[in-house]
Amino acid sequence: MLRGRLVDERGQGLVGWMIDVGAGGHGWDGPSIFRGQASGDAEGRFRILNCPDEPLWLWAFESRSAIVCPTVERGGLRAGAHELPVELPDAARASACIEARVVGGDERPRSVQVSLRRAGRERGHVQWSDELSGAVRFGPLAAGRFSISAIGAGNDSVQREVPELAAGETLDLGTLRLGEPGRIELSVAQREDLRPERVLLSIPTPQRVHVTTRHLSDSDGPIELAADSNLLEAHGAVLPETIQFSVVSDETTRLELAARVGLSVALHFQLPKGTALPLELGLAFHLDEGGEPWRTQAYLAHQEGLPPELATYENVLVPPASGYALEVSGPGGLRGSARIVGADLQAEPDGMRAPVVVVLR
Repeated sequence: MLRGRLVDERGQGLVGWMIDVGAGGHGWDGPSIFRGQASGDAEGRFRILNCPDEPLWLWAFESRSAIVCPTVERGGLRAGAHELPVELPDAARASACIEARVVGGDERPRSVQVSLRRAGRERGHVQWSDELSGAVRFGPLAAGRFSISAIGAGNDSVQREVPELAAGETLDLGTLRLGEPGRIELSVAQREDLRPERVLLSIPTPQRVHVTTRHLSDSDGPIELAADSNLLEAHGAVLPETIQFSVVSDETTRLELAARVGLSVALHFQLPKGTALPLELGLAFHLDEGGEPWRTQAYLAHQEGLPPELATYENVLVPPASGYALEVSGPGGLRGSARIVGADLQAEPDGMRAPVVVVLR
C-alpha cells in the first residue's frame, strides 16, 4: 500500500485532488504493469492499495484541471507503512487558461476536436470547439509550455505552440484556421456472417489522436478526412484490423476492408495468490490447421460495481479453426496453457458459453 498526503507550502491539506500511481513504466506516457487511483480526503490524505514491490510513479491532478497535465509528478517511490508527504508550492497550482477560435477555409466557425499537449508529453487533452462561435477554452492549467492542435474533418489540423504560459495568465491564441478536407470510401465484401452494425471503425492519427468513430453500418457514403496520414482500425465482431492510408485534399481515397469475422472464446484465468491487478497477458492461439499463431492480449482489471473475481474473465476473438493450443504469458514469468475445441467457441461475442479455465503459475 502507498500512503501519502498532499499539502500546500503552509502544510495545509489539499482537498479534492486525484492521485494516480503506476509501476513498470517511465512516466505518465509510458506503459504500466500496474495502475491505481484514489481521491484525497478532507486532509489531503490518500491510499493506493495492492501496489507491487517495484518503483512507483505518482501523479496528482487538481479536480478542475486537464487530467493529461498532472500538476505533481514523482518517480522512484516505494509502497510501505510510512506516509509520503507531497508538498505543492502555490506558484505551481493550476490557475492559467488558453483560449482560441477555430474556423474553416471559408472563415465560418467550426465545431471540431481541439487537442492540448504539455511540452514533452505524448497524450493530449481533447475538447470540442463551440458550434456557433468556434471558441474553445482550456483550463485551469499549471504554468508551462504547451502546443494546441485543431483537428478538423478527419485529421485536417492546424497547430500553435505556446512557448510559456504564466501562472494566472489567460492566453488568447486568436484564430486557428483549417484547410480543405479529402474523402475516403470503404469497400467490404458482402458475406452472410458479417453484421455491419456490430463492426466498429475507429480512425486515429498515427500519433493516436482520436479523429472519428462509427459503425460499419453507418459508413455507406464518403467519410471526410484531412489531407494527411491516418489509421483505420476495425474491431468489435470482427478480428482486429488496421489500415494505414493517406488522403489528398478534394480527392477520394478508396480502401478495402477485409472485416474477417472471428469466433469468441471465454477465458477464465486462475492467478497465483497475491497477484496484483491490473495485469496484461499475452495470448498465442496455435491453430490446429497450422500456420502462424494468432496473437492478442488480455487485460485484467477491476471494474467499478463488479465483484473483483470477475476481473479474471475475458472474451477473446480468434480466427475460425477446428481447435487451438493456447499459450499464455505474463509479467514476472507467469505462464499457462489450455486446449480449446469447437464446443468452446461461439459466433456471438456477447453470447453465453462456459469459460475455458487457464491456470497461471
